[in-house]
Formats: sequence, C-alpha cells, structure tokens
Amino acid sequence: TTPAIMNADGWLTTSGAVPLEDVVFAATQAVQGGLLELAKHLGGRMTESQRRDAIRSYLGEARGTLERLLMLVRWALGSHAHTSGLSGALAASLERQDAMRRAADDLFHLHRTMPLGVVPQHDVLAAVDILSSGTFSQLPRALRAPVPEEAASRRQASRALR
Repeated sequence: TTPAIMNADGWLTTSGAVPLEDVVFAATQAVQGGLLELAKHLGGRMTESQRRDAIRSYLGEARGTLERLLMLVRWALGSHAHTSGLSGALAASLERQDAMRRAADDLFHLHRTMPLGVVPQHDVLAAVDILSSGTFSQLPRALRAPVPEEAASRRQASRALR
C-alpha cells in the first residue's frame, strides 16, 4: 500500500487508490465506535428525553455514514474500476449494516428494560430450598416456649396510661 499524506485541507491522500475493503472497514469501525461511546454515555444520569435524543443522534450519524458507504460501494460496482472483491465487500457492508441495526435495536430494548434491573432482591436461596426439598431448612432447630407475662394490676395499668 502507498503511504498516506496529509494535504493542505487536512485530508489524508494517497498517491494511489485506496482499497474498498479499507474504506468499508474504517466506516464500520467508526459506526461501531460510536455505538460503544453511546453505550457509555447512556450509562450516566440522563432523563428519558436526553437518552432518546442521544440514541436518535447516534442513529442519524450511523445511518448517514452507512448510506454514504453503500452509495460508494454501488458506485464502485457500477464503474467497474475494481471488480475483484466488490461483491464480497458489498455483502460484508450490508451484513455489518444489518448487525449495526440489530445492535441499535438491542441497545434500545436494553434501555427500556434497565429499570427492571433495580427491582428489590428476593430471597432466592429460601425459594430454591422450599421448591427443591419442600421444607424451609433455615429456621432455628428449637424454639423456646414463650413465657406468659403476668397480667398488669389495675394500679400498674392506670400508671402506664397516664
């Protein structure tokens, strides 16, 4: 491969052609990196509308990147400039696009079910004990019989009620 050089506008250029596989890989890595950043960002304290806006923003950016990539791949297929490996690159690009869409859907569903993760803990050990053996073995082995207290006299009762 030829080395990349930064031009006056800040763009990386090469003296030769850039392999389409590298463009597809870079674009999908950028979209995946954005998804990872979104997951970290959603972990903080945010309102529901802020989370929804962050997800929409990410989906818009990811969709734009993947649509530009798809347009580039279709153009490359139409121009027949590089015929070797384009069908594989297009299939890989479409597969990655579907994977990113599924990941975004999974992230949305995970976000919807997060409140269920803070449900109070139940006594799972006791439930397993009862369901497996039919008994509750965590009770004390012996209990003392309660000692009845003597009834309070009228004088003690009137003193306590004052």
